[in-house]
Amino acid sequence: MLEFRGVSIAYRGPNGPLVAVEGASALFREGEIGALVGPSGCGKTSLVRAAAGLLRPMAGSVLVEGRELSGTRARTAVIFQDYGLLPWKTVEGNVALPLELRGLGRKERRARVQPLLEELGLAGFARYYPARLSGGMRQRVAIARALAAEPDLLLMDEPFSSLDALTREGLQESLLSVVAGRRLSVVIVTHSIEEAAFLARRTYVMGGRAPGRITALVEAPRADLGTTEAEFRGAEFRGSAHYFELCVAIRRALENAKGAAR
Repeated sequence: MLEFRGVSIAYRGPNGPLVAVEGASALFREGEIGALVGPSGCGKTSLVRAAAGLLRPMAGSVLVEGRELSGTRARTAVIFQDYGLLPWKTVEGNVALPLELRGLGRKERRARVQPLLEELGLAGFARYYPARLSGGMRQRVAIARALAAEPDLLLMDEPFSSLDALTREGLQESLLSVVAGRRLSVVIVTHSIEEAAFLARRTYVMGGRAPGRITALVEAPRADLGTTEAEFRGAEFRGSAHYFELCVAIRRALENAKGAAR
């Protein structure tokens, strides 16, 4: 669904180009959740922006569905860490925003938004404004707004990082439920080992700082963990030996990347 081929990204600096990412290659498969994990400053967000078509790599290519990306794409949705909700719009208005921008009428917008509000536990908050919501509720609104556009690729940049542990885990489980009912591919950027282990089939580990590099792939074995997302993460997955083994493998890869960068 999404592929980075030797992607390098640079920004303008006071003394010339500052290379943020160098030679990154990764493959995220259709219908699965994949993760990019690494320390702050390693270039994870830069790769998300490149995947969204918001910036052009200085080298290499980004491919979506096998075609090189040349700009933004209608069926790619992005959720950033700060939610990006409009404070003057209600929950319903924020979720309906992509449909409003497409020119859909009020009645059609409401018909498409209401099921999303119910699915994400927001039906009773449709008339609320973002200032009255908790962080977890705001993130649910951001997810619902992304889904309103009916994407096939969802990019999430540390979407749960500011939340408490239990709220974060609840939203991770909600994300799994959302993916299970749709033909949706998800790439989540995180610095949390546990989050990557719980959510992702394939976790790419990044290391270094200016430039960051992808240094390892940790892949959950299909044969052991089931062939569907529901089989992969049952209710007891967080307490399983598989989950612990994935956490250890990701942590080891991060430590190796840190050691190599010294």
